[in-house]
Amino acid sequence: MRVGGLIKKIVCLLFLTIMGIHPIWAAGNLGKSEIAFSKGLLLFNDGKLDQAREQFLKTMSLNPENASASYFAGMTYFQKEEYSKAITYFDQSIAKDSQVSEPHFYKAVSLYRLGRRENSLPEFEKTESLSHSGALYDLAKSYRRSMTQPVANADEASGQSAPNKEEKDGSPMEV
Repeated sequence: MRVGGLIKKIVCLLFLTIMGIHPIWAAGNLGKSEIAFSKGLLLFNDGKLDQAREQFLKTMSLNPENASASYFAGMTYFQKEEYSKAITYFDQSIAKDSQVSEPHFYKAVSLYRLGRRENSLPEFEKTESLSHSGALYDLAKSYRRSMTQPVANADEASGQSAPNKEEKDGSPMEV
């Protein structure tokens, strides 16, 4: 095993411990769901998205109230640019815990990238209201502004394309 991979796994396990997740020997469905969720995170961090999704779905079957498992199941689809499928899981995560900003943000970006920008606006606004500051707040604000403010650049207003580094879908920043 590479040293970098080992360090990544140790950091992930430390994160889980800090977040108050029970040790892996915990009994019952809750313990099994935490094991599956931990495996899913490790697989997700290693880029093994399909295997990670299987673990997140297993977590959801063992502990249906786990909003994080729904969120990460959505992220596996988001990373593969399967935005419609991702939205399904982000919606489930939001239904379980509507006060977490990440599912709102990635649902909004998914809608945006599907060309459903008018539907993404409330989710960007919700992200801003939940985040108050930080990277997600700034990104949500940037997306929202790109949809609600008139064109300020004279070159863009005249129809000339100014050099920029926007994504092909018009996203203000790479996520």
